[in-house]
Amino acid sequence: ASVPALPRERRRRILLMLRAFDGHTAGASYRGIAEGLFGHAKLTGGSWKTHDLRSKVIRLVRGGMALVKRGYR
Repeated sequence: ASVPALPRERRRRILLMLRAFDGHTAGASYRGIAEGLFGHAKLTGGSWKTHDLRSKVIRLVRGGMALVKRGYR
């Protein structure tokens, strides 16, 4: 039986999770991961501690950890 293709947004999120996990594993900070994924321009203005991308990056790293732990392949 053929495996159905994942929706485009789900594929995009999985790729972001794996890239975030790779950055975390390589020792990058959450801010560094955010810059790598979303660009420096997205991080301007406001404090990093309260920036919405900070929470998003943390969730992406955790999601990537879960994928790897479960053997996503």
